[in-house]
Amino acid sequence: MRRLLTLRWLGLHLLALVLAGGCLALGWWQWQRGQAGNARSFAYALEWPAFAIFVLFMWGRMIYDTLRPPVVARSGAPEAGSAVESSSGGAVAAPAAGESALVDPDEDPELAAYNRYLAELNERAQRYGR
Repeated sequence: MRRLLTLRWLGLHLLALVLAGGCLALGWWQWQRGQAGNARSFAYALEWPAFAIFVLFMWGRMIYDTLRPPVVARSGAPEAGSAVESSSGGAVAAPAAGESALVDPDEDPELAAYNRYLAELNERAQRYGR
């Protein structure tokens, strides 16, 4: 809960409240214009409160995501050194930690470079415990 009381978060709380209040005030203003004879303003009078609801929803969603960060499931990732079934039906050993998967020489060079980049990102994430 203390995370929501930092200077950054206090600014976000203030911004969300000011935006929602401003949207509601603009909706009220449009409602009054609609009653004065401007029929199009009635549509805007309904639109502005919808914007306020959206601001409040996104503010609440940011708070929820901060307090309860998403849990990353590792169910699809093979363990290092374990056997994985290939598409041809045979078992293939997954590369151990620190090893990179061998790239087929007939493979697309851009795909090979992208795979090396992904392997590097994975190694960094494991190194920093993310």
